[in-house]
Amino acid sequence: AGGDGGRLKIEYRDGSSYRCRPARLIRVYTSPESPPATPVVLATDHTDRYRQLAKTQLSPTDAVLEIGSDLGLTTALLSETVQQGRVLGIDKSAKSVETARASF
Repeated sequence: AGGDGGRLKIEYRDGSSYRCRPARLIRVYTSPESPPATPVVLATDHTDRYRQLAKTQLSPTDAVLEIGSDLGLTTALLSETVQQGRVLGIDKSAKSVETARASF
């Protein structure tokens, strides 16, 4: 694509856009029953990437299930974006869930 160094144009819901190298993209899995481009599962290899990407993929009325929420920090951050929907974090550690409930 002319002069952009092979970068893809990413357009956000707010109308802004960004160009990035394909290697920097993170896979968003969709269900065959979902309308095209409906995010179903967001999988990343680093928590920071997940936090950044998840915020761009959510709308205020979404329902979010965060698996492996640990102490609840990311769940709390996502709930700031999803104000009218629901955000639920789960973790295999009862101690982490207890700490998250006490903190948030």
